[in-house]
Parts: sequence; C-alpha cells; structure tokens
Amino acid sequence: MNKVLVTGATKGLGKAIATLLSEKGFDVTGTYQKEEDQKQKVKFRMIKLELRDPESIVDCAKEAGEIDILINNAAISQLGPAEETPSEKWKEIFQVNFFGTIELTNKFIPGMRAKGAGRIVNIGSLADRLPVPFQSSYSATKFALRSYTLCIWNELRPFGIKVSLAELFNVRTEDLLNRPVNTRENSHYKERFNKYIESRKKGANNADPPELVAKSIHDIISVKDPRPVYIPGNRGKLISLLPRFLSEKALLNIIAKRVGN
Repeated sequence: MNKVLVTGATKGLGKAIATLLSEKGFDVTGTYQKEEDQKQKVKFRMIKLELRDPESIVDCAKEAGEIDILINNAAISQLGPAEETPSEKWKEIFQVNFFGTIELTNKFIPGMRAKGAGRIVNIGSLADRLPVPFQSSYSATKFALRSYTLCIWNELRPFGIKVSLAELFNVRTEDLLNRPVNTRENSHYKERFNKYIESRKKGANNADPPELVAKSIHDIISVKDPRPVYIPGNRGKLISLLPRFLSEKALLNIIAKRVGN
C-alpha cells in the first residue's frame, strides 16, 4: 500500500505531508487548484483538483487512478461574524470542506473495497469541538467532517478500509492569519472581531510547524490498526480534554476570554 493522493498539496500542511511521504518512499500524487501552483518544484506528481467543480472531481479521480491511501487535506476558511457571512460563502466553504471531500472520497472507495484494503485520512480541526467565535462556517464544516468520518469508520471497516480523522490545533502556515475576512464597515461586531484577530496573531507564534504534523500523518497511515481519531501536534492533546471536564457554558466562556471577547 504505497500509492497516496494528498489534496491541497501546493502549500502548508498538504505540501509538508506530500513531501515527507515522497521522501519515505511512497508513490505520492498531490493536487493543485491554481495553474501557477503547478509550476512549483516538488518531489511528487501533481494533478488539478477544484472541489467546487463536480467535473474536476471526476477528472482528478480518473487521472489519479487506483490509490491505496487518500488524505483529504484541501480546505478553505472564512473569518467573520456569522450574521454577516453571505449565504454564498457558507455554501462555498461547505462545498470545498465537506461535500466536495465526500464526492472525491466516493470515487476511490470502490477500488479500495475491491482490493479489500485502503486508508482514508481526513484532516479535521479541533474547531469541531472547541467552537471559536467568528469562524462559525469553518467550525461547522469541520464538525460535519468529524461526524462523517466516524460514521464511515464503521461502514467501511468490514471491507478492509481504515478511516481516521486528524484533528488539528494551530498549524504554522501562511493561511493561519491570511484567511478571507468578512466584516462590514459599520459592523456591530467590529471591536470584538478586532480583538479576536489580535488573539489569532498571538496564537500563531505557538503554532506547530507543518513538518511536525506531517510526521503524525505518516504515523497514522503506517500503523496496522489506526484509531478513529488522532490529535497531532504538541498542544492539541491537552486542549482537547477541556470538553470532557467542563460544561458547554463554562467551555464557551473560557474560549471567549481567550479570544478577547
């Protein structure tokens, strides 16, 4: 089992995963979205994928061919008050982070089932259980991805297909702070949102490097009997324990204070 497809492999974590696996001897194919990204010098094969476009998903699956391991890393984010986030933005982020990911995954399940073996790793986020204000659309997609992953863990297990979710905390990438922002000039949320942005900048200093997280992804696909959920990185494991010991109200109050609200 060494043929791997990594989506969103042109930068950040996706590129770190694809590069590491290539160095480890895996036959890696990564996906790119923009034509200029195809020109990057990388150690793995690149094919185009636009998760907003059903035809692109079909074409990507055909070009990738039979694979052993699928790592669903590609995702987008959106920062801003839920009230002020246009419905088209909600639909777009769900299409990329959730619906498009499912559509792509479904293209490879039959081949894995026919072989009686396969690995699927979905890159999630602790935002699915630690909901931070002003990233509601992103958190909602990751909450949905978590539920989907745990459901298919049971559905696909009888066919020899092993599924895992990697729930990330902060990863030090260029997108950590440069995510699309949606706020109005006269927004009722402006002051609190600005405090939230400042807290993100501080948090970025302690974020895990993508290379560290990539090693965890390599471990997930290498272990014989992977767990359903992993929390890569240094700080995420401790923070993930909070929902176990706190009421939802207490947890939300702590999160509000952490982000300056």
